[in-house]
Amino acid sequence: MPHFRVNGWLVDSERLVVTNGVNEHQLPNKVMQLLCLLVDHQGQVVTHEEIEAEIWDGNGYVARKAATNAVWQLRKIFAPDGDPKDFIETVPRRGYRLNATLETQAYASQKRGGPSFPWALVVVGVLASVGAWFLAQPNITERQSFTREILTDYPGEETEPALSADGRKLAFVWAGKGRDPDIYWKYLDEPGVPPRQVTATVDDDAAPTWSPDGAKIAYLRLDVESRACTVHVHTLASKMNEKIADCQATLPGTLAWSPSGEILAFTYGDETDHGIGLIDLKSREITKLTKSPRSDYPDTDATWSPDGRYIAFTRRAVVETDEVHIADMNGQLRQLEDAPKDLYGIGWSSVADELIVATVPPGEHRRQLMRIDTVSGKSLGLLEQGALEAYVPDMARFAPLIAYDASNFVVSVGLVEEGAQQVVPYHAAGSLSTDREPHISPDGKKLVFTSTRTGTKEIWMHEEGAKVPEQLTSLGVSSVFAPKWAPDNRHIAFLAPGPNDRLQIFLMDTFSRELRQVTSSDVDHMPPNWAPDGRSLLGAQQHEGMWYIHRYQLDENLSLVASEPLAPGYVAQQDVSGNEFIYRLDDEAVFHWNGAEATLFLDGFERRDWGNWAVGDKGVYAILRDDEGDRIEWVPAPGAQGQNSARVIARVPLSLIMDQNSFVFDSARGRFFVAYYAMQQADIFGLRLQAED
Repeated sequence: MPHFRVNGWLVDSERLVVTNGVNEHQLPNKVMQLLCLLVDHQGQVVTHEEIEAEIWDGNGYVARKAATNAVWQLRKIFAPDGDPKDFIETVPRRGYRLNATLETQAYASQKRGGPSFPWALVVVGVLASVGAWFLAQPNITERQSFTREILTDYPGEETEPALSADGRKLAFVWAGKGRDPDIYWKYLDEPGVPPRQVTATVDDDAAPTWSPDGAKIAYLRLDVESRACTVHVHTLASKMNEKIADCQATLPGTLAWSPSGEILAFTYGDETDHGIGLIDLKSREITKLTKSPRSDYPDTDATWSPDGRYIAFTRRAVVETDEVHIADMNGQLRQLEDAPKDLYGIGWSSVADELIVATVPPGEHRRQLMRIDTVSGKSLGLLEQGALEAYVPDMARFAPLIAYDASNFVVSVGLVEEGAQQVVPYHAAGSLSTDREPHISPDGKKLVFTSTRTGTKEIWMHEEGAKVPEQLTSLGVSSVFAPKWAPDNRHIAFLAPGPNDRLQIFLMDTFSRELRQVTSSDVDHMPPNWAPDGRSLLGAQQHEGMWYIHRYQLDENLSLVASEPLAPGYVAQQDVSGNEFIYRLDDEAVFHWNGAEATLFLDGFERRDWGNWAVGDKGVYAILRDDEGDRIEWVPAPGAQGQNSARVIARVPLSLIMDQNSFVFDSARGRFFVAYYAMQQADIFGLRLQAED
């Protein structure tokens, strides 16, 4: 089993456990991946870009903040008495370096970027009957539109969806929020009815799959102590569970019921001999169909063809490269050479020559559902370019419905009131897409924010009393950032690419929708903020090789008159009293600027993020962290009359990760708008295909 020691602690990277013989900690998967990455480069700087690419799939917005949170957790465990920053050193503007006593013993890193929970990438087999019924099914390529539905939305994590052949029933794994992973099922046409529980043990249950008649559910069970795997079948009518076979597997598994109803395909074997096996449900005999060429990765993701003659599965013959193979019942293999190499689940569609795969398409950053042909593996097009990330697809055989695991986050706009313990969703701006960077108008009546709900990132506005927000921009680019209201409650400033592809400052009149470009330099700019008089903007751009705060002076028509560098920094804000505050990334702190020099004002930012503070009346509101969690704290400006000490305004859960440029104080009503990860738990979504008239 892969293990090593760090500062005397034994680390089991497979079980995600660290122990010193007295205390034991279970680490989240991403935290363990970061530790493994730092160990791989002991004494060397691991850059933010490397961490982002290796662990967070290139998602820069998530990586910086989530990595800081992970480093904080590791420091608490491995360096509780000494200076935690001596254990994992923060290298300004570059990344992190591990400075620790390291002992390795047969240690091999996990796959970066993929969950190591034994069942996280198991694909449920497509359930089917064969014959004339299949021939009457409409081709997926004839369908042109899709409606996205939320199939589960319970506290915790719902994963590994399996649809019955008629598309009326959904089986899934439900875990988290104090729950062990158990199997549940529900009727999709019974909204509001709680799901039926199939299993209730401390063991890990996974990979549900329906019998072709929808009367039974098969699933895998992994014993939490011995890690022994067994196959079970649940009968809906009697509610009885029966063990039918041993998997002989301690590695990630898969389970798929054949269209004939007579065979279950599963991942068999131990750490040296594993592949796809077949269980004859009458004789209970096991036949080995394939054998993986690698000892550390089994063949998995088994899915049956509609006629039951073939099984498609994924194999990792080369490190970090997924392969799609198709096996006949004699074990003869054929590789789909042109299939995507980065897979997160596959399923055979209702069309005999098509597979549905979850992958990251070229030029994209999200996992999406793609159709590929079963001859070459070439793409037949995306099913949907949605904002949610998709895993483990499964399609009903006789209904136009695809279920998939949306195991990623949705960034939403939320509200925090004084004294609050949690973020309340701002439903007027809510969607299934990424909504971030909220900014409230000075009169508190209009909220602007960015959203990907139309497929590209645009600026939207919600006015008080309106039922839905309206779209302000239609730029068709992804690099639109940080809309900010002017004091006149009419104009907004924001960043977007100019003709030279550099990020420039733009203004929009929200009454007339007139759009104009303010800056046109050959360097990128940082998000601007308005001065209280509405006649200048405080932003940042490069000046003589360094990032400098600039004041952009505007005339009565809001056209640029002059640009003046003020001081080193990345983001600046000014309160109504004329106090100017500057955030410096190198120092991870906010400085007070008196017009001549910058004085340290607010320190202790654990997150390398300029969006975790906002100006208020004669001071600054900031998101800070202590052992009890995150807190919003008000800190008075230097010399503020009658305000001598900081005070805590609200506390939010430690797991909440604020999003950059997305923390703003609503002075009109004394509340805060934030962007937060509203769906950290996994849910199951569906794509219902709509046939053309």
